[in-house]
Amino acid sequence: MEVLEGDIASDKIRQAFEIQISNSLGMTTRGAFDGGSIERHRATFFDTLFNETKLVFPKVSSIFRSLRDRYLLDVKDEDRQALLSSLE
Repeated sequence: MEVLEGDIASDKIRQAFEIQISNSLGMTTRGAFDGGSIERHRATFFDTLFNETKLVFPKVSSIFRSLRDRYLLDVKDEDRQALLSSLE
């Protein structure tokens, strides 16, 4: 994490880290009516990482916050899609 906090870390390096950490969670599958349970779990995971790093590694924690926020938006979309599927 020190490398990502340092002056030598470019925005491209931080972006690559964000992509890699997101992709490292692997592929998921869900039922038609499951909603955003996977995304809720991942948002909680990244929120925990954000809170554990925000004081010591502010640049890295901002990556975790960004991932958390993205998953929280996905929760809404998945929940909406599950509701629409249940109404069909």
